[in-house]
Amino acid sequence: VDVGQDVFSYGMAVGFDAANETILILGGWDNKRQLRTFKDFVVELQQSDLSISGQIYGFGQFYTQLNDTLWMIESGGQSFIRFNTESREIDEPTITIQIDVNIYGCLASSVSANGKEYLFVVGGPSTSGSFKTLQIYDITSGQWMSSPPPPTL
Repeated sequence: VDVGQDVFSYGMAVGFDAANETILILGGWDNKRQLRTFKDFVVELQQSDLSISGQIYGFGQFYTQLNDTLWMIESGGQSFIRFNTESREIDEPTITIQIDVNIYGCLASSVSANGKEYLFVVGGPSTSGSFKTLQIYDITSGQWMSSPPPPTL
């Protein structure tokens, strides 16, 4: 798709607004507060800057989507940013990640059989190369869970 302008960068988060069938691209190395929307493989004419103090970019899978919420690790690696894909509302980072993962942490999500929602934060930098940690956040209760010990190889 030729969008006629420099839209794509690296380190961007991607979400999907199912209600409006729109792809959303947030942040990136070149513009850490941008929001671009795509519908029917056409760039919508609007580009907006997100009103947030944090920056959106990362290396690795730093974002995940649960229903209408796109969760991202803020580029400092110390907190989560929440973005509602339908309303386009973004929250300031308020949930602190237990162990700072910098821009290298990876994020995944899951919903249990009983409907509880979880975020899983893996990795990040350390003086010896990278963390081998798993941090689990229970979205439903708003609490961090104890992580299982890492496997021994």
